[in-house]
Amino acid sequence: MKRCGLVFSLAVLLLVGGAFSAHAVSLLDNKLSISGYLQNQSSYRLGDESQWVSSENRLQVEMVARLHPNFTVAGTFRGMYDAIYDLRHDSDQWGRNYSGSRDALSTEAKMRELYVDTSLGGWDFRIGKQQVVWGESDGLRLMDIINPLDMRRQFITRDWRDIRIPQTLVKATYGIDPGSNSFLELVWNPGDVKRDKIYFDTTMNDRNKSPWTISNPPLFEKLRVDMPFALVNPAPGGGPPVYLTGQAPPFMLDTPTLRQMGILNVAEDDPPAWINVSKSEFGARLAGTMGGFFVTLNYWQGFSKSPVIKYEGGGLLGIGNAFAGTPFGSNPNVYLPDPSNPAGPPIQMPMNDAIGAYLSDAQLGPPGAPYIHDLIPGYQGPYAALLQPFPINVRLEYPRENVIGFTFNKAAGLWVWRGEFATYVNKHYNRIGVGESWSPYIGVLNNAFARGDMIVEKTLQASMLGFDYKCSIDWLNPEKMFFISGQVFNYHIFNYDEELGTGPYMQKPREDTYYLSLLINTGYHMERINPEVLVVYDASATGWYIKPRVELRYGDHWRPELGALYFAGDDQELPFGEFSQKNEVYIRLKYQF
Repeated sequence: MKRCGLVFSLAVLLLVGGAFSAHAVSLLDNKLSISGYLQNQSSYRLGDESQWVSSENRLQVEMVARLHPNFTVAGTFRGMYDAIYDLRHDSDQWGRNYSGSRDALSTEAKMRELYVDTSLGGWDFRIGKQQVVWGESDGLRLMDIINPLDMRRQFITRDWRDIRIPQTLVKATYGIDPGSNSFLELVWNPGDVKRDKIYFDTTMNDRNKSPWTISNPPLFEKLRVDMPFALVNPAPGGGPPVYLTGQAPPFMLDTPTLRQMGILNVAEDDPPAWINVSKSEFGARLAGTMGGFFVTLNYWQGFSKSPVIKYEGGGLLGIGNAFAGTPFGSNPNVYLPDPSNPAGPPIQMPMNDAIGAYLSDAQLGPPGAPYIHDLIPGYQGPYAALLQPFPINVRLEYPRENVIGFTFNKAAGLWVWRGEFATYVNKHYNRIGVGESWSPYIGVLNNAFARGDMIVEKTLQASMLGFDYKCSIDWLNPEKMFFISGQVFNYHIFNYDEELGTGPYMQKPREDTYYLSLLINTGYHMERINPEVLVVYDASATGWYIKPRVELRYGDHWRPELGALYFAGDDQELPFGEFSQKNEVYIRLKYQF
């Protein structure tokens, strides 16, 4: 019933918006103006899945009230309803895959922006919920670091204006010299802390996935607590042993099971519910034209938008008790090989005792009895850091970081040369694994906990060089020039080591990562037909995505669009290979007013 009421309310809003659009609302002698758009975007997933995965209806209303020559109030409201959750609620496939993301992604109704513009002396102030945009890059962000992103729908392929998360900020701009377009900009976030949003299943339940869920199991999935034991099969008449980890499902000590059984607890470092000055972020930008170059110098001190993992204690002692309520029962027996009698039956002992012995490399009996290392080939213990009562407690933290950088652009005829450079002085990473791939063995986890230095700081240099160029290609388009924009990105980690992990997915960063991007667009038939293609290529991981689209302009209001998203790369390799099975075509019907 509530869902029907919401649908009805949105329909009313659409009708009201349509009435506004017909008259291009401007009131009170142009002191109040209202604009915005109505839009439906429906996406169809290609490949093995082959189904409609969104029918997103959006109403955005933008208001500007000029209350005084030096005082303006502006706001943006966005209401969104993705009808696919109701249109497909009877589908077994949809219910099996995506029904659990309804609450997070099916509806939205909020004031995205609400701020005042005012002036005092030579200063212009913008105070309130807003977006602040720095930088020169397209397709990927580099110096545009103030507002986090909402990437839960179609990842980073949408317009930045649509997926930036506005924050309550104070922006003060002082015009130094209008002739050289020089100014000083100061930005202060009084504690409205926000983080990037990427939809991943923190409950490890398939039904909580969305069409754009990150499939990489987060946290320690690639650091499976690998214990070489097998549970005694409780089936009537016995049966083959059930391995805790390793050979075959159910992989009883992988991350989903660890979390579901309370063996691994993951806490989130929640942002304050409202303004908290102790969580302030701040920055400055000095800009001006010198020798034909428009240059900015930037500084920002704020919190990381993605987390690192902090260990807060706990271990694996007594985890056999967590099996209570399972078919194995509390503290089930496990098998241990008997090297003195390989052909005979294995040794059996309670799981708690076996794991305690395994962690401490205990002797299993009186003098002369074997040690645990005698029974386990390749044993590397003892694992003293995990000789603590379960659960293992970790926290997702978002550390404070400092970024300095500069940007430039210079016009030269039909060319514009651009550059952007950002130095993350203290970028935070996890240090857990060693080698080209994450070790699945408990020793890596033990070592990380024992050292107490799971979080390390590195200097990250992010750089971009790019160009914009307009040229005529008469045989393709005799009416209008082509706009071509190319960029090369490099991310370099100083003092790199092989143990680094980043993000909640424990992706292994490279010492150097390169991206290439190319954007081409033009217009036909008096710019009524506007094709565009964007390609972003990850030269390090050999992943890429392409977004071709055609926007049609019909009159002053209608802006239909047809487009596609195609991803390629190694499975589960962020940022693009992860989505290699999520290719889509979409159609957008937009009415702007």
